Amino acid sequence: MTQRMRVTSLIVVALAMAASPVLAQRGGRANRTALLRRQIEQLFMQQARNQLGLSGDQATRVQQVLGEFAGTRLQLDLTERQLTTALRDQLRPGIAADGDSVARLVTALNANRVANAVSFQSEMMALSKVLTPVQLGQFQLLSDRLLERIRELQQQRPAPAAGGGSAMPAPPPADTGSSAPR
Repeated sequence: MTQRMRVTSLIVVALAMAASPVLAQRGGRANRTALLRRQIEQLFMQQARNQLGLSGDQATRVQQVLGEFAGTRLQLDLTERQLTTALRDQLRPGIAADGDSVARLVTALNANRVANAVSFQSEMMALSKVLTPVQLGQFQLLSDRLLERIRELQQQRPAPAAGGGSAMPAPPPADTGSSAPR
């Protein structure tokens, strides 16, 4: 499989992941999301093996490290989505926000982001015991590209129905001169 085909495959899976909230309305969201996540992880590892020139032992050890941190990463992401949704609910236009609730949500959201950064740092430290400095740098850039592409795809998906909540805002509509909430 050529590198272009691998990148295309990764993008197709990421697109499917971005569409998963729409599919979720028909049921089975957890299963679909888990399947898509596994597919992305497999494609990512394949690409990492090829681009970083990992030995079989390195690839196995990298997968182990990533597996050790996966649960924490998923929980932190879920918590951030929940806190962001709750904060958006508090700050809806036309509805008075509860200042104490907003303060607690902002504090919790910031603490969650710090925990995410600490987890990332720990994960990179663990990977530094497996990868050379050059491989670690390549791995970080590869990860950053994937995450950026996923964010772009999430921003392009349609906004959820009222009360659906989303961790990522929909892209701003063309300026129509209206100040209606998005």
